[in-house]
Amino acid sequence: MSRTEEFEFEILGCRIRFNPDADGNLDPKKVIGLVLNEIQEIKKAAPNRSDTEIAVLVALKFASDKMDIESEYRENINKLENSVSDALDCIEQVSSSAV
Repeated sequence: MSRTEEFEFEILGCRIRFNPDADGNLDPKKVIGLVLNEIQEIKKAAPNRSDTEIAVLVALKFASDKMDIESEYRENINKLENSVSDALDCIEQVSSSAV
């Protein structure tokens, strides 16, 4: 697969062209699959929703998931920083008492 290869697909009646990222880190088929799976879940739970409503609900779900991941990431970074700080304090105490 060429990195400039363009994928074309249809979601909720919209024909979409999707270009993978330049680094090739993004698998368009996985992204499309994730979106389609979420659409199916929403359609099962609320079969009378319009395609527009479903699209908005999918976008809100993904935005919420992203915000949760970012919050968890920040918490983990803070915990790591605190652990490193505690470890450095411990090393400094041991070093100063050994002198």
